Amino acid sequence: MSRVRFGVKNVYYALIKSTDGGTYTYETPKALKGARSISLSEEKSDIKEYADNGVWYQGSTLSGYTGSIEVEDMEKAIEAELLGHKIDTKGGMIVKDTDDAPEIALMFEFTLADTNANAKRGLLYRVKLSKKEEKGNTKEDKITIEHTTLDITASARPDGSVKYSCESTDQEIFDNWFTKVTEPSQLA
Repeated sequence: MSRVRFGVKNVYYALIKSTDGGTYTYETPKALKGARSISLSEEKSDIKEYADNGVWYQGSTLSGYTGSIEVEDMEKAIEAELLGHKIDTKGGMIVKDTDDAPEIALMFEFTLADTNANAKRGLLYRVKLSKKEEKGNTKEDKITIEHTTLDITASARPDGSVKYSCESTDQEIFDNWFTKVTEPSQLA
């Protein structure tokens, strides 16, 4: 049977607490509700070395992923936390030119139509988000619902880990996926 992937759900993020000595520790994952779509593209650099009048070596290196996630309008507190903004004492959000989004782990799930697995979960270990746009349109005969798009930049950790994924056939990891960030050292 051919595999079919559809639907994105269960998007979670975990703030990176510490990167002491290149070792990453993460906070407990939190839900980012209202996911509509996620799109990721590999960022690769090609390597070509020439010698003896020909290609001696060729390969590529993965430096990370770029893409976007589209969500329904985010809660103010979550938006402030993910983008590095502040909530003032009156409940308003202050956006400054010096705001810096924290690094997070980003977790998500796709539904699969497959004989062996019914879902695939993904984890990006080191992500920064930025808000792409905020827009609204006047109400006409038909209401158009607007969404928030966040740009994703995922980089490698010092140990080279960028992404991890598993399917529902790996029950132990799959069942605990959204309770903590699965470390690469736990997978060896």
